[in-house]
Amino acid sequence: MSNKFWFSSMKLHKSPGFSQGTFPPVEQLSEGLNIIWGPNGVGKSTLCRALRSMIWETDDKQGVEAEAQMEAPESAWNISLSQGVLHQIRVRDNQEINLPGRNDELCESYWFPLHELLQEEGKGSETFLNEVRKRMQGGVDLKKALLQAQGVPAFSSSRNRLAYELKQAKDQFESVKKTQLEQSESLQQMEELKKKCEQEDLLASQHATMLQAKRLCEIKDQIDELSMKLSVYPKEINQVNAISLQRFKELSEYVEQAEKELEELNREKQNLENEFAACKIDPAQLEKLDFPHII
Repeated sequence: MSNKFWFSSMKLHKSPGFSQGTFPPVEQLSEGLNIIWGPNGVGKSTLCRALRSMIWETDDKQGVEAEAQMEAPESAWNISLSQGVLHQIRVRDNQEINLPGRNDELCESYWFPLHELLQEEGKGSETFLNEVRKRMQGGVDLKKALLQAQGVPAFSSSRNRLAYELKQAKDQFESVKKTQLEQSESLQQMEELKKKCEQEDLLASQHATMLQAKRLCEIKDQIDELSMKLSVYPKEINQVNAISLQRFKELSEYVEQAEKELEELNREKQNLENEFAACKIDPAQLEKLDFPHII
């Protein structure tokens, strides 16, 4: 018995077919015989398979998340199974090594369900088998107790139908709830898109307003520049109006006509001076006031 190993505690965090947190921690396991009992479907076999998977590398380890403490005469062991990887660590030196005597190839030799051991095959062991089953059932003969209590050996399937309908109703409710949630999220997304569109319209309007303001600033700069240029021109330019050009053309024609008339008069004057010079009148005679009358 010096090489005896036993589990002192265990925590099964996750296992196929059971949600996380289903199994409470098992904190006090005996170094002797440990009996796991309970109704069908509570996880007795699952718990046993998890314990087995923390001793050997087995196919049952897939999907199992568990940890346990194992006691041994020379040292305790910390064992964990996570994501299909088995870790066996000796606490004494914190070294990860296989348990002493571990042989994964022969693991099936150390594992057999009790119900397979107690199969009735006509070998004259009915009395022994009944006694074993009775002990496994807490010392109670369930068949005899059922007859004495006039119990119902089989329940009506109508409850199964009601349970099935209830499950369908729950599934439909969850489906409708999920659809409503998706629709709610879609409505929220649509509302957000609407707000973004409104913001984009506002930004577009503000952009157009800014372009107009920019254009007005450019026009103002042009006006200021023209005003500065105008300030260096003669003041008479202020009298220029819309008809100034037409008036200028008319005055230009009038001046041109006057120049022609002046030129004609100058020629006529020159002719008269030439004719007067031909008369050879003494300038002294012109000074006499009565000379024109004498002529």
